[in-house]
Amino acid sequence: MRDEQHIPTLVALVILVVGLGSLLFILENRTILFAKAVATSQPKGITITNVSDTSATINWLTDQAVVGYVKIREPGFLNGPTSYYDSRDAQVKFQKRQVHSVTISDLRPSLSYSFEIVSGTGSYKDSLLTVATGPTIDNPDQAVRPAFGTLVSDASAAIDEALVYASFEGSQTISTVVNQGAWVLPFGTLRARDVSRYFIPQKTDVVQFQFVHPSGVSAVSATIENDSPLPVVRLGQNYDFTKQKNVHAGPIVAQAQSPSTVSGSVVTSSEFKITSPPKDAAIPGQKPAFKGTGTVDKYVILTISGNG
Repeated sequence: MRDEQHIPTLVALVILVVGLGSLLFILENRTILFAKAVATSQPKGITITNVSDTSATINWLTDQAVVGYVKIREPGFLNGPTSYYDSRDAQVKFQKRQVHSVTISDLRPSLSYSFEIVSGTGSYKDSLLTVATGPTIDNPDQAVRPAFGTLVSDASAAIDEALVYASFEGSQTISTVVNQGAWVLPFGTLRARDVSRYFIPQKTDVVQFQFVHPSGVSAVSATIENDSPLPVVRLGQNYDFTKQKNVHAGPIVAQAQSPSTVSGSVVTSSEFKITSPPKDAAIPGQKPAFKGTGTVDKYVILTISGNG
C-alpha cells in the first residue's frame, strides 16, 4: 500500500496566511487598481471660460489622448441634453486629444445650465458642473487690442496644442487654444467677473496669463501695453513682463464692425488690405476665411465683434 503524502502543518499554515493576505490586499485595493486603469481618460483641471449671454467654453486635460465632448442640459425636466464637440473637430469629429476645449452656444441669457463631460468611454457628472450665462448687453464703445504671442518648448519648438487663460483683477477668465505655437486672445468683449457688464482694462492693469499643457504650466504677468505681442513664453517657466515695454512693431488692426459683414473701410492701416471677402459681403458660418495683402514682418489681427 502506498503511503499518503501530507503537507506539514507549519507549511500549510504559512500558505494559508499568505493566501489570505493576498486575497485581502486584492479586495481592499480593487477600486484603486481599477481607478488607475481608467484614470487616463478622466478630465483634469476643468475650467469654464468665455462666458457671455449665449455661450461659454469648457476646457480640460486628459493624461491620454481620447475623444471628448460636452453634453449640456437646459433647465427643465423635459429638455434632453445637447452635445457639443471641440471646435477644432469641425471637419473631423471624434479626434483624440489631450487638450480639450469645447464651446457651447445657442444658450439663453441669465440661465444656469448643468453639463457633463464625455471623455473616452466614461461620462463625468457632478453637481458643480454648471455654467450660468450673463445678461444681454450692448457692445462696448471702446476698442481693446487683443493679446497674442508664441508658446514654445525647452527646445524652442512650437507647442502644438495647449490652453491659454487670461484675466484681470475683477474680470472674467477667457481662454483660447494654442495652434502650432501661436495664440490670440480678444479682449474686446471681456466681461466683469459676474459677466453682467463689460470690463475695459486700463493701461496699468495687470493681466495674468496661464499656459497649461499636460507636460507643464507657465504663469505670466503683463499689461495691455506689452501683450501685443507678448514676448515668447517657454513652457514650464514663469515670467513678469509688467515692467517691460513692448519694443516690437505694433500690429496692423483690421476690425470688422459686425460678424455678418466686412467693409474695406474699417481697415485702420494702409499697409494692410482685405481682398476677400469683398466689401459688405455676407459671411456664412462661424469660421469666416479672410485673405489680404500686407507688409512683411508686420502683425495682422482681424477682430470681429458684435452679436451674430
